[in-house]
Amino acid sequence: MLYKNAFEQLQNVLTEIGEIKADLQKAYDHKKQEDYEACLWMLRNTLEGICKNIYANEFTTTINGLELRQLIRKLEETNKIPGNILPHVRTVQTFGNYGSHPDNTKKRELNEKMVQPPITSMEVIMAWFINEYHCLPEHNSKDSASDFNLLNYIPLGITKAALLAFIKICQ
Repeated sequence: MLYKNAFEQLQNVLTEIGEIKADLQKAYDHKKQEDYEACLWMLRNTLEGICKNIYANEFTTTINGLELRQLIRKLEETNKIPGNILPHVRTVQTFGNYGSHPDNTKKRELNEKMVQPPITSMEVIMAWFINEYHCLPEHNSKDSASDFNLLNYIPLGITKAALLAFIKICQ
């Protein structure tokens, strides 16, 4: 039962990371389509997903109604996000706010060069989130969301077939 619970927890983490990565992929897609405002908005959504994941893992209180800035502040105050990652978080937050809070009083002049800083920052955040926060093996932040599968994280020396048989027995 212990192994079954551990595998279920790992699968849940990988599913959550996959969902967060799907938002990041949407940001890349919007950039390719030259929809830079939507790209910034999706980067902000990706950051919000990461912050909510960390908050849910670290605190017993619920997230209900917390805005992104409040989540970041709480995670910063409790040192859940390292100091070297916080500037990247603030970069994505600032640019993301520009993408998610329309300002109809002036025409927005966004281009590919303007969305590159938050994309780079999000890639740093994602690498930290996966590799260090969740202690998963080295991972390229541009890998697709579908790459997050339990069977890709099996310890060396255990065949996938053996693991699947073991999981089936545990159920």
